[in-house]
Amino acid sequence: GEEINEMAYMLSRESVMPIFNYDKDDILSDDFLADLSSGLITSGLAMIICGTTRPNSGAEHLISHAIDEYFPEKSTIHGIQVSWAHLLIESKYRNNQRQYKLIKKFFHDIGLTEIFDELITWKESDLDELIPYAMKIRPRFTIFNTLK
Repeated sequence: GEEINEMAYMLSRESVMPIFNYDKDDILSDDFLADLSSGLITSGLAMIICGTTRPNSGAEHLISHAIDEYFPEKSTIHGIQVSWAHLLIESKYRNNQRQYKLIKKFFHDIGLTEIFDELITWKESDLDELIPYAMKIRPRFTIFNTLK
């Protein structure tokens, strides 16, 4: 039910694609850091075009903010929480196995799944518990609104 700005969508999508070519050994390389920086700037432009964080902030971010607000004792780094939630949401609620496998492989290749094990105290089964809290964070349509 929300209008999608095609330019913002394109910028948001293109901001992330180059980093999928890297693995754990590359994350401190000049090329990776340049692509990451470029991606952050490009995603920022998408948000400017829309006048909102919407192009780059969905259900995953709501989960992270819900953890921070309602369970601060189990909170950790925002980006880690968003990544963790993103992978679970892709696996559990979106029907795009190709995209899920790409993201899972990338997270593994850069060592992010190891960081999940170190910093995330939540389990996959806890995601359903977090969703009602996430939906209270901000009135935003996400995949959570399609769940029955």
